[in-house]
Amino acid sequence: MTLRHIVVALCVLATVAAGAKNKQPHILFVVADDLGYNDVGWHQNQRSSANPQGLPTTSAAAGIMRTPNLDRLASESQKLENYYVQPLCSPTRSTIMTGRYPISTGIGPDVIVIDTPYGVPARERFLPEILSDAGYRTAAVGKWHLGACNEKYLPTYRGFDSFLGYLAGSQGYYAQAGDRNGTGRGMLPHCMGSAFGHVYSSLLFVDEAVRIVECHPPAQPLFLYLAFQNVHNPYDVPPPSLVGNVNETYKAIVDYERRIYAGMLTALDIGVGNVTDAFKRAGLWDDTVFVFTTDNGGIGAGSNYPLRGQKVLNWEGGVKGAAFVRGTDTPVAPVPAGSVNTQLMHTTDWLPTLARLAGVDKEAMDKSPLPLDGHDQWDVIAHGAPTNRTFIAHNVPVGSDAKNTSSDFYFRVVLENPVPKVGAPARTHAHTRARAKKKTCPASLHSARATRQSAVTSVSLAQFCPTPCETAVRFSSATKATPTHPSTYTHPPTHTHTHT
Repeated sequence: MTLRHIVVALCVLATVAAGAKNKQPHILFVVADDLGYNDVGWHQNQRSSANPQGLPTTSAAAGIMRTPNLDRLASESQKLENYYVQPLCSPTRSTIMTGRYPISTGIGPDVIVIDTPYGVPARERFLPEILSDAGYRTAAVGKWHLGACNEKYLPTYRGFDSFLGYLAGSQGYYAQAGDRNGTGRGMLPHCMGSAFGHVYSSLLFVDEAVRIVECHPPAQPLFLYLAFQNVHNPYDVPPPSLVGNVNETYKAIVDYERRIYAGMLTALDIGVGNVTDAFKRAGLWDDTVFVFTTDNGGIGAGSNYPLRGQKVLNWEGGVKGAAFVRGTDTPVAPVPAGSVNTQLMHTTDWLPTLARLAGVDKEAMDKSPLPLDGHDQWDVIAHGAPTNRTFIAHNVPVGSDAKNTSSDFYFRVVLENPVPKVGAPARTHAHTRARAKKKTCPASLHSARATRQSAVTSVSLAQFCPTPCETAVRFSSATKATPTHPSTYTHPPTHTHTHT
């Protein structure tokens, strides 16, 4: 081979590498609901940031969860062991979508209730809007819980091209026409068929996710936001096709609700496996970045041991999340497989991190009129760079503190501390509490809240009729830019705070 041939070959390799680096990855973002820190295989009886000595954290009688698909994916990924969420559903989901704390958006400290007239303020720019502008096809499947009192708060007005799911915080797993999904009790569009309302939700959501993947042109980047209902209550027994008889399959577990919970987690695990298999069949997986996270700590039948506390509370059990991120198998956006990240991260970090992967200009993001609370963590994840994050602010949910009254608001700041080394005594993060007066809602807004009806729209299910792949626009976003309903109550600006 001549010198000229070698130079040409090196130029070709450099061009291929540059092309891979500039290519936008597909993004699969999976959210589990109320998943306990101790209910995943990579934490149960294993060394972790909460259990550096690897002491037993559960037993067969207490329940050893079976999550083979998640465990395998986690082994191929980077586990996030210093990663924090908010202690409740709506606040966490708002941080993912906006890159801003609940104290910046007003979504918190409690969750959005389906019949209350507010949602994440329309001024906030959601992650799917940013990705859509960058050329992504965007789809949401599963739980929303970010506002539904007006069209402008619905998924397809916030950047998603399609949506299938439920709008509120919870519902029966077999009751897609339940009274908490935003359509009214017993109401289903006629085109969906009578059987639609009695399908276990993970089966329904996974089928839709698979349909989206199978219909997606590989040349266009895809952002699929898959927010499972599992393992939120109610503890509805999954169908035998997924878990058999829970009393037989999980007979070693003493507590009956814990048996059902184990079955619900199995259903989640199977669903994740089926969706990732669909990505592989469609030829998308090699270029896909996969994020898995819980929205808050476990509660009820869930376990956060050895962490103290649970969902709703600001103890570690409520806000320390089980999560990992898997990079692409190609040079597009790789992540060291089997690695552990102990640097401080928070759910607000996903928006700037994923926007960077999508090729969004950082300077444009920095000039946003609504400053982000999140940090771009891709160099931290992919290259082990030090994080720029030095603290996390968590608001204290209503009722979680004896001092919390209608006129006071408390929040917690998590300061970064090194995660203890294996063999060292477990340590918790340093906590400090700050106190600020809670702003009073203006009288005009009190009046509006009292007099205006929630007027929940049924559009969330009205356009779910199946259509062929080439024309599929389930819950179409064709008119999403111009809501047809009049504007309704928007949550007032929240308090501000300063750290010194």
